[in-house]
Amino acid sequence: MTSKKVLVERKIKRKVMARVLLSSGIGISITAAVAGMVYAQSVEHFKTMEDKKLERPVNFDSFPAFIRGMNQEPARTDSDNNGLRDDIQLKIAYQYPFDANKRAALIQYYESLIQLLRLNTEMRELKISYGIMQVNKALKCLQSEGVPEDVSLAIKEMALDRDALLVRHDEILAMEPNLPPELFQRRIESDCNLLLQNNEQSLQSWVPND
Repeated sequence: MTSKKVLVERKIKRKVMARVLLSSGIGISITAAVAGMVYAQSVEHFKTMEDKKLERPVNFDSFPAFIRGMNQEPARTDSDNNGLRDDIQLKIAYQYPFDANKRAALIQYYESLIQLLRLNTEMRELKISYGIMQVNKALKCLQSEGVPEDVSLAIKEMALDRDALLVRHDEILAMEPNLPPELFQRRIESDCNLLLQNNEQSLQSWVPND
């Protein structure tokens, strides 16, 4: 077993034991069987999380400075409050380190999914139709920028990585055929978010001050 793998295994065991202790509750004893079950489930959970970590590309050193400056071991959080989950931000950056418009298209798609998840079936039809339209626009932008479907699907799977999120996504999109067609009349605007494109293009040439 390599030293790196040993360190990972130790890290997993430490996290697992912490979870087992927390699951027992203060002053509450749990049986060995329950503790064993929690331990086994936790080991599997943390191994899965380790497996999902993004591998650093072999040409990483040639990447733009803003990508090299990102957290290379991100969590499922938005630590810099830019509206983009850290792990998805890094995934997109690794996918297209030298193509600002493709990155912008994927970010636009992710943001449209998050906006959609904030909706529910009891909201006004106008608001629901707007959310659906933003997803459709993002999909058209991905197509116009030449982003392969498997790449956009990978981002979708990361964004909808909980059963409840996937159910909400499908539930809202399923409403489209029953909504008034006039709500989906196209406005005179680009399918792609020009602000996102400009931002990614600026980042592409950004150089840190030493």
